[in-house]
Amino acid sequence: MYQAVIIEDDPDTRDFLKKYLIASFSARQEDLRLETYPNGESFCKAAGDSSHYDIFFLDIEMPGINGLALASRIRTLMPHALIVFISGEEQWVFQAFEVQPFRFIRKQDFLARLPNLTEDLLARLSEDNRRIICLTEPGTGDLYSFDIQSLLYAEAQRKDCRLVSTGSETILRCPFRLIREQLRPWHFLQCHRSYLVNWRAIYQIGRTEIRLTNGEILPLSRSLSERIHKEFLEIVGTEI
Repeated sequence: MYQAVIIEDDPDTRDFLKKYLIASFSARQEDLRLETYPNGESFCKAAGDSSHYDIFFLDIEMPGINGLALASRIRTLMPHALIVFISGEEQWVFQAFEVQPFRFIRKQDFLARLPNLTEDLLARLSEDNRRIICLTEPGTGDLYSFDIQSLLYAEAQRKDCRLVSTGSETILRCPFRLIREQLRPWHFLQCHRSYLVNWRAIYQIGRTEIRLTNGEILPLSRSLSERIHKEFLEIVGTEI
């Protein structure tokens, strides 16, 4: 059984989402325990320090704590929970990136996208969160393993590549193009001719730079800016 929460200020929308989400999970022989709250304050008051939830379905525009502020709190308390924004206003989509949602869905598109959303949620929930990627240094044949969740970015440094993870870094004597080929299937995005960034580590995409969740800033080439935005949106499943 999966634990989930809907936080939505409109009671009719809450009931609608609950009905169809439970039905969609049941159709795949999966139980979904779904709690509902009218706002962020009521959820925060009810949830204890030991509470655990797998998925949050959040509206953004709500009285009191809005969905973005609430998602930031959730990220602190339950960093592995999946957040799905269901909003009638697409203007929030880029601000929503800052809390790394699993999906951003327009309310009017919810039923059309529900089957794929359910499949993708179940696939993600059944995965091992610690996936390992192995990279080979061509000259020596040495094999290096990295946790894909903690590998933040790769940087070209003349004949070497610098791979930066949470709390550590590794230098490989390897052409940057080979690292790019090995990392692209894992959704590393080329934001600059010398940088590949793990989409999971992106906190904010600006005009000329990308801010990571650890506070580091990477350059963003103007020529690549539009493509980065598009690729990021595709990865999180958002349609503009």
